[in-house]
Amino acid sequence: MKNKNIVYFLIFLMAALAVPLQLSCKSMSLSQITQNMQQRTVQIVFVTHHSDSASTTDYTYPAGTGLLVNDDGYVITANHLLDMGEQFAQQSQAQAEIKKLAIEIQTPSNIRSMPSASPTWTNDFDIIARDEKHDLALLKIKMTTEVSPLNGEILYTVHYRDGSSSGTLNLGDAPFITSTSPNNSISMTGYSSFETDGGLEIKTGKVTSREISNISNSQLTDTTGLAVSSLNVIYSITGYYQTDITSNTLFSGSPVYSIKNGAILGMCINIADSSGTSVIIPSRYIMDLLKNNNVNLK
Repeated sequence: MKNKNIVYFLIFLMAALAVPLQLSCKSMSLSQITQNMQQRTVQIVFVTHHSDSASTTDYTYPAGTGLLVNDDGYVITANHLLDMGEQFAQQSQAQAEIKKLAIEIQTPSNIRSMPSASPTWTNDFDIIARDEKHDLALLKIKMTTEVSPLNGEILYTVHYRDGSSSGTLNLGDAPFITSTSPNNSISMTGYSSFETDGGLEIKTGKVTSREISNISNSQLTDTTGLAVSSLNVIYSITGYYQTDITSNTLFSGSPVYSIKNGAILGMCINIADSSGTSVIIPSRYIMDLLKNNNVNLK
């Protein structure tokens, strides 16, 4: 009888321990997943700097999207955006303008509200690595280093789009990137329009075909809609998945993730043809790029 009581007690103990374990394994809701992704999604922009005798004005024009992979300021985006930036910088060199690519970060507490009247603050970046074969680029935001007068702590300052500054980027948990092939329901977060104050948009859909070898002689981006002349770039990309999601070219560089657990499955590349089809660069190529450059996700 005594042994039976011990068995019952052990069964009860195992059941009690299983409850918190089940709770800890509970997946996030879709709203939580998308909110986390919005906080990590940045915009790649063209910047022009106009000066005359009366005033100096900065203008920004959207180019694409990127994903902050950690709080050290590393960003994954589409490589072809850098090519567009180089072409953009070479245009109208006779004009007294500074033309470059930069990164805009939205204020985490004010993701959807970005009034155009607010000052535009951008962050310069270094190009760490480029994977032209898979249309990937790894950037690092240039942060200003300061020493806290209180405790000597090193603070890294970035600018948010509304003009405010922050210390070390602290946007919650780093995104979980998995090498699992995307299937069934997926989602992506990118920019909704060519308006400079356009907000983030979430698109959902499905993978319609497995990995395809390449996109041959396909027009992957067209900057129609910007206040610059059209820059058409032709690419041949190796290894991608076809989706049924249509989007604008600003979604190039957008994170693609599972709507079940928020795991990053790849990066969106928009094909700027009449269909507006989006394809996915598999996440394993992103992981290789991060690993080869010693980038820690934590």
